[in-house]
Amino acid sequence: MQPRDGAFSAFVDSDVLFLRPNTSAALCKPGKVSASAAASMVWAEQTIWDTIYGTFGMPIPTERIRLMRQSGKPVIPYFSAGLVVFPETPGPGGRFPDVWYDTARRLDRVETLDKRRPYLDQMTLPIAMQRAGLGWNILPEEQHYILGGRLRGEPLPKGREIYTVHYRQLAVLKEAGLHEVAQATLKSQTGVRFVRRLTPDAPEDPGTGLAQTGQIE
Repeated sequence: MQPRDGAFSAFVDSDVLFLRPNTSAALCKPGKVSASAAASMVWAEQTIWDTIYGTFGMPIPTERIRLMRQSGKPVIPYFSAGLVVFPETPGPGGRFPDVWYDTARRLDRVETLDKRRPYLDQMTLPIAMQRAGLGWNILPEEQHYILGGRLRGEPLPKGREIYTVHYRQLAVLKEAGLHEVAQATLKSQTGVRFVRRLTPDAPEDPGTGLAQTGQIE
């Protein structure tokens, strides 16, 4: 929630890899929050939105979108929280990060709502956009390409300019043939190929033996 000097800021998950140069024009829209449609929503039925929107006394939007990896009918807008670009200028309802934080805190108190972990950020993302008085700008898949799931083990599609990949775990990055790319990118930015070497005293994750400071090991 710390204020920043730029016109736009972005929240980016630590397991997102930038593959090529980009432009602000491709990611930023005045008065809107940019995010990609989520890959899927298999963890809940659409009726869950009755509880979520009802918590804030808000009507469910009439607009419907197609999720990134679903071929079924359009659904109530639901976005990935892996890459979220927002204007620093407050909307009519307040500055977006502050509103999103407040929205998540309030919804987290609804103890009857299942799946708050780990989906609280994505549950509240479309609500926060609307509470802040901002619209949504749906990013194309090329701007936030989600690896894993049904595409696990598949290389990046040929003939498409993929700007970022959201790889979720190291094994998925390796399967897509991008592990060396990630290490080379890290070295170009920091001088070392391994996150662990940036913070040698960081505690290790007992489940993996890897430092808990980043994904690229």
